[in-house]
Amino acid sequence: MHPVQQYIAGHSLFQGLDSRHIEEISRLARLVALGRGQILALENEPCSAVYLVVSGRLRAYKMSPQGREQIVAILQTGQAFYLVPALDGGPLPATTQALTRASVLSISRDDFVSLMQRFPPLALHVAVDLARRLRQMTGLVEDLSLRTVPERLARLLLETARASTDHRLTQREM
Repeated sequence: MHPVQQYIAGHSLFQGLDSRHIEEISRLARLVALGRGQILALENEPCSAVYLVVSGRLRAYKMSPQGREQIVAILQTGQAFYLVPALDGGPLPATTQALTRASVLSISRDDFVSLMQRFPPLALHVAVDLARRLRQMTGLVEDLSLRTVPERLARLLLETARASTDHRLTQREM
């Protein structure tokens, strides 16, 4: 099995699809290699694709008119991004940049929407993924509005300690 096909077959969004469908999706996917620091896409651009992180880490961030950056998410292996603008047709909500050497699978927006229409299990998995992210955002709003900075930092440190990762957060990421 081709590595792209193997990655797609093992990805949670595509669970429940048979091998013919996995093969078809693999033909639509394009592997993109990114160097450390390379920008993949810019905030407010039209959405042209959905991406899946194959390896490495990326950051999604927003920038103020004054040049101040706010990291929205650290994207790691297995995560999908730009699902919302692919579905609603809106612009990209954040800029994505490789923090390390990375590779991502790109599936064009039109192809992805068509796949969701044709394969109900894919549409259900996307809905579950978006519901999980909505819960995370609700938690973030709660943290920002109801907790002090020391409380938020303590919570982040506890969550980081519980996570099974060797990555140490930088001050910027915190």
